[in-house]
Amino acid sequence: MSRPPSRVAFAVLLAVLVGSGVVAVLNVSADADATTRGIRARELARFTATLPEPTGPYPVGTVAWQIDGTGRPDPWRPGQDRDLTVQLWYPAQDRGESAPWAHPNVARQAARRYGFAAESLVALRGHATEEAPVRRDAGVLPVLVFSPGDGGNRTDNTALTEELASHGYLVVAVDHLGDALEGSSPDGQLVGRTKPELPEDISREELTGPAVVAQVEVRVADVRAVLDALGRVAGTGPSGAPATAEHIGVRGPVPVGLAGRIDLGRTGVLGHSLGGATAAGAAYADGRVRAGVNLDGLVAGPVAVEGLDRPFLVLRQPSHTTRIDPSWETFLPALRGWHRVVTVAGSGHYSFADLGLWARAGGVDLRTSEETYRFNFGAGDNGRATELTRALLVGFFDAWLRDRPVPAVLGGPDPQYPELTFG
Repeated sequence: MSRPPSRVAFAVLLAVLVGSGVVAVLNVSADADATTRGIRARELARFTATLPEPTGPYPVGTVAWQIDGTGRPDPWRPGQDRDLTVQLWYPAQDRGESAPWAHPNVARQAARRYGFAAESLVALRGHATEEAPVRRDAGVLPVLVFSPGDGGNRTDNTALTEELASHGYLVVAVDHLGDALEGSSPDGQLVGRTKPELPEDISREELTGPAVVAQVEVRVADVRAVLDALGRVAGTGPSGAPATAEHIGVRGPVPVGLAGRIDLGRTGVLGHSLGGATAAGAAYADGRVRAGVNLDGLVAGPVAVEGLDRPFLVLRQPSHTTRIDPSWETFLPALRGWHRVVTVAGSGHYSFADLGLWARAGGVDLRTSEETYRFNFGAGDNGRATELTRALLVGFFDAWLRDRPVPAVLGGPDPQYPELTFG
């Protein structure tokens, strides 16, 4: 029997299961030689952040939209409609100048929170071209809606969203405004976090309690609102011009060639951490969702007990088990459609987000204890973890939204992928 985690480590892992405990995580001081480690951390905090090139056959385009609440009250910002900001990635006709990873206002604040020099993220560019026309030979695009972790922003998982778009998907990542720590409007105006905070010492039992369920329900409604908005854009005709009109509740440029190419009949959802709970909840609540993925998150609400009858993939770090997460004790046995639970050896909670790619270069390992770092960022190569996650996601959605064969990476143990175990 494996040794249970220490009390501190247990608390850290509970925090990251519901979201972006990164603020607390990065403020944990290392046990030994703190002064020396702090000096080295400051030296390393100035680094050049990068993202891996997408591997698909298409260049990638991107654009941000505001989706008006259209009368849905916002429980986290009383007196306001539940407006959302989303970032779209899609196969582009050509590749031009790469867009920034995030607006400078967002990147600057995120860098400060992570303990990085501002320019490390402000200067970071992805691989997508802003407002590029949609690739003409990419066909009609299956839709994937992405929900980030608690406090997460719409560009936090760009290495994954760009990859899926390069393989022919329309990927829409959500800023759950009032939840996101650096949520913003499309033009970079920051929107503060107003969502009620969960207790820092949240217990194992409270992970499936009403406070977490209520937060997931808001996010699930957000995903459904995004699908509704995409339906309105899809019906605007080939020019896309009316999609900026107020009456359909979407504000922002519609890339040339998109309006007639949105296939809501092939819709998937995916999310990281609390976003993984959102993905499971959306698959349960909305019949338009045909397949879903949970990246190292818990599950909350009725789906945690009743499960799903459609394809669902769970990716996890080795420390995320039913011993830690009570929601998996009921959810995993209740999955009735095709499903896999895949463990990525050496990974941590943020190995499934862009932050995992930069944590060691940015000196995060020198500002935390070894135990805390391992739970959050793993003991392995996060570049390899990202590579494997991308292959698993593309293979999964290709199988269940495009009727392609289940690839070897998802078929079970394979010598090509020794880091993956299935259970």
